[in-house]
Amino acid sequence: MFKNKKIPYMEFLPLILITIIIYRLMDYSANFLNFLNLILGVIQPILIGLTIAFILNPIMMFFENRIKSKYKRGISLALTYLLCGGILLLLINVLLPTIMSSLSELVENLPRYLETFSTSLTKLFEETDLKSSDELIKSLTNFISKFISEIGNSINMFLTSTITTLFKIGSFLLNFVVSIVISIYVLKDKDTICFKSKQFFRSILNDNYYNKLLTLTDSANSIFGKFIIGKSIDSLIIGSICFLGLIIFKFKFALLIALIIGITNMIPYFGPFIGAVPAVILTIFDSPSRAIGMVLFIFILQQFDGLYLGPKILGDQLGLTPLLVMISILVGGGLFGFIGMFLGVPVFALIKTIYDSWIEYIFKKKNLQI
Repeated sequence: MFKNKKIPYMEFLPLILITIIIYRLMDYSANFLNFLNLILGVIQPILIGLTIAFILNPIMMFFENRIKSKYKRGISLALTYLLCGGILLLLINVLLPTIMSSLSELVENLPRYLETFSTSLTKLFEETDLKSSDELIKSLTNFISKFISEIGNSINMFLTSTITTLFKIGSFLLNFVVSIVISIYVLKDKDTICFKSKQFFRSILNDNYYNKLLTLTDSANSIFGKFIIGKSIDSLIIGSICFLGLIIFKFKFALLIALIIGITNMIPYFGPFIGAVPAVILTIFDSPSRAIGMVLFIFILQQFDGLYLGPKILGDQLGLTPLLVMISILVGGGLFGFIGMFLGVPVFALIKTIYDSWIEYIFKKKNLQI
């Protein structure tokens, strides 16, 4: 009786099941997130190793395509890590002493910076005839002083806890070394890994789903590759321009501010605002009258990035609206911090790609039109 009859709306069953699972997980969100963080902590070296391999793969392929030898994979792999390791060591030797010197100067001269800040505010309020200036100045000064004091106390607690500090440093170094080793083996055996993965999925999936999986992995590779590499190049250029501009206009803590701007620029939309806050605060400490100049400089720099440099490097390959970008950053940041804010955008772009393909399939299957 029911032979060859199709259950109505069967194609919506996966979506319904996913919705129910998400709803149930919300009831146990705290336990679920703790469990997820535990799993991520355990597999963190593997994820970092895969990320390093993913980023370094284009560099390795650049060397490999130009080497004529039966050992070209090993030679190109060695050249890649020698090049990147050399650049990293050079940056550490050049940047680290200057950054540590800036931080040391900031901590040592903090009382003088606070006094300068207080004097400048007093003068500003006197010139504008604002009332209750003393209380406001006192409140602002106390707030900044308390904020810096808490940072100092945190640093002191970190440095005085010798055993804990050594354990954390040792754990970090161990994870880093393990991640590097994993990335080396992944790059060395990437062809075998890809072949075995395709072999496995081909054995359990039919032609249709297997081809869809290949399309999905190609999309993921394209989205993550273009975003991570493109955004890294974009942020490196912005950080360099920022450093040169601050040197030309003789702002203090130029290297430290440029480093902050470059790193936070990796986060779309919110990154410039996050980076501007510490930059302006550092400028206020040195010369409050130049804070407006710092705000204008960062604003012009970010406009140049948003309107010209970013689109030139990244293009519009993600296909996300500003609203979806903001949602992806908020969700990713809320779950996984800075890394989540950065990777949330390409993850949402991949989800949108899957969703668009599914909707297109439904419309074609049912011959729907809007």
